[in-house]
Amino acid sequence: MAQFNVRTHQGELYESLDVNQLKELARTGIIKLDDEILKVGTDRWIPASKVKGLFEDTEISTAQTQPAEANAAQGNTIPQSHDERISASPPPPPPPAPVQMAQGADPGMGLLIPINRSGWSIAAGYLGLLSLLPFVCFFAVIISLIAFYDFRRRPEMQGRGRATFGLIMGGLFSMGYILVFIMYFSQEMMY
Repeated sequence: MAQFNVRTHQGELYESLDVNQLKELARTGIIKLDDEILKVGTDRWIPASKVKGLFEDTEISTAQTQPAEANAAQGNTIPQSHDERISASPPPPPPPAPVQMAQGADPGMGLLIPINRSGWSIAAGYLGLLSLLPFVCFFAVIISLIAFYDFRRRPEMQGRGRATFGLIMGGLFSMGYILVFIMYFSQEMMY
């Protein structure tokens, strides 16, 4: 049997209701025409007034719709009561669709675990950290360039910051080691 959630304009939320429970809440006046209903398993809230058969046997539907229909027939479109102002306003926009994360992870876990990251960018980041060591900086530059090539092939992957860090750190320390090497051998040639 279908399950429904109800969100009232007073901020109350009723969850996992069946059709009979919905009709009972409408009959007792807890659910109004301008409240929203969500069928469990979908992501679109709809106004309760759009649900067929929900307000058919209640006094609420006739009490809230007859004055509006009478005013419209007379050409008077100004709402006369609070209930008419609510029912005359357009329904609220649906809530935004949830962000789809890779492998069902939440955004906080993406900061801790390298989800949807290029393996090349992860390696480039760590090699950039280890660029202080001789010759590691050269590998950091090479792996960073491979990571950027991988991003061109798979643009949905993340980790460009790690690859950039590896390229910058590897490049700086590579230039530093090359300068030290040149200075060392130029000093030896002088003596």
